[in-house]
Amino acid sequence: MSPDPQTFTHAKPSAIERRSRCSRCWQPRFACFCADFKPQSLPFQLLILIHPIERKRRLASGRLLHALIENSICYEGEEFIDHPGLQRLLSDTRLMPFVLSPGPGSVDLDRLDLQARRSLLMPMPPDDRRLLLILIDGTWATARRMLRSPQLTSLPRLMFSPQQSSRFIVRQQPAPNCLSTLEATAEFIERFALDPESRPDGEFLQAPTVARGLRLAFAKLIREHLERDPSGTYAPNLQLAEEFEQV
Repeated sequence: MSPDPQTFTHAKPSAIERRSRCSRCWQPRFACFCADFKPQSLPFQLLILIHPIERKRRLASGRLLHALIENSICYEGEEFIDHPGLQRLLSDTRLMPFVLSPGPGSVDLDRLDLQARRSLLMPMPPDDRRLLLILIDGTWATARRMLRSPQLTSLPRLMFSPQQSSRFIVRQQPAPNCLSTLEATAEFIERFALDPESRPDGEFLQAPTVARGLRLAFAKLIREHLERDPSGTYAPNLQLAEEFEQV
């Protein structure tokens, strides 16, 4: 049975509470989740390029991802021509940049066997470069424009076929295989993990735990958004959001 929006018990936040935001997760203070989720570390560098329009959205998965991943880097902009931070990372010879973006020319990780995937993402000595995974966070239309930045057009790209549909039930996805930035990262992390039967030094053994933690935080954020929606527009999806937290 769909929940009745009239049964929601959350007090309506004041205007001051709505304006006051946590500097880390960027959620209103009354909905801050920082105490519930400890930032996780990754064995590669994560760079999130976020479109300015996402700053105005409470449910911006790229910003949430930045808060949940230790040492991740987030730059805001639409065109990254001569962006000093991006230039510095791309010129760092210790890093190996890839853009996570589906489309022609992207390397499909699902078509690579274990050895090929390992060689691509975790090169062996003497090549000691570390993966720099670049994520584009915005609507699909704004992301396409951001990808046309000259610094990004020449970079190699990665893609995969999602194993599950998006759970971002308060935002319409253009196709069933389209994921939010956070969801795509969770699936990438699972693919980055290597075969547990063949464990070289430094293998990312906590990948399933980190990926599940990202999805859980996202589900919690969506559920709380639905519970506090005064219009009740998304009330029929509340039960579905609660179920996502149990998976």
